[in-house]
Amino acid sequence: MTTTISRLYDNYADAERAVTRLESAGVPHSDISIVANNSDDWYGASRGKAGGKVDRDRDGVDDRAEAAGTG
Repeated sequence: MTTTISRLYDNYADAERAVTRLESAGVPHSDISIVANNSDDWYGASRGKAGGKVDRDRDGVDDRAEAAGTG
């Protein structure tokens, strides 16, 4: 049986901390997804990310592609 848990966060940093806590509790990274809007300009051009690779977890894979594959 699969269990799905959803949670809303006010910003990406809070969601990222929740992922870290889940991983620390033993939930595999491959079982966790974050779906986010861009209201706080996390991926915006003002951060120098336009067209560039985003690898916040430093695993060598673009996080946007990783999340799209998971979702």
